[in-house]
Amino acid sequence: MFNVASHRYIEHVSLAVSDEVWHQLHPDAGRLSRRAVARVWIVIGLALALVVAGTTVWQSGTVVPQLSWDLSGIKATEPRSDMVGIDVRITNTGLATVIIDSVGRSGPGLDLVRTQGQFPVRLGPTMSVGVILFYRITDCARAPVGSWPVAVQVHRSWGIQTANPRYGLGDSDFPWQRSVTGPWCHSQR
Repeated sequence: MFNVASHRYIEHVSLAVSDEVWHQLHPDAGRLSRRAVARVWIVIGLALALVVAGTTVWQSGTVVPQLSWDLSGIKATEPRSDMVGIDVRITNTGLATVIIDSVGRSGPGLDLVRTQGQFPVRLGPTMSVGVILFYRITDCARAPVGSWPVAVQVHRSWGIQTANPRYGLGDSDFPWQRSVTGPWCHSQR
């Protein structure tokens, strides 16, 4: 009802601005000046350059190390015990050289006993290093089921930074610990 009433009211109201006033208004009123348009394009160009520069610095590995890792093999001890070794290859996929201080970490159900490899190691772009991580399986039920990255400690000018490299060509959900704990845990049932 309100809409119908207001519509009828609007039909009977005369325009507040006459045609003579509209003709007197400047046609460029409200437009940006050429100088303002130039400033806008400069700001857009600078913002785009900043985004490209930030992405390049990020991908180069200067701020955050760009590392990947691959699982080369699993080494079970003979006779079979709760100790297992995983052979991994860490690759620098960034443009900046990184210094790796250590690789691996303990977690629920898996205790990192030792690491076989020489550290610290300097990795230039596209260079790799092989490492064997020896774990003791302490609790099958607590071992991580989902993604659990291989931690890499990288020396930076501001201190030690822990990086979680992506697996292979970007699959971050590779549950490598299942391959390590599975045979031992199933044999203990």
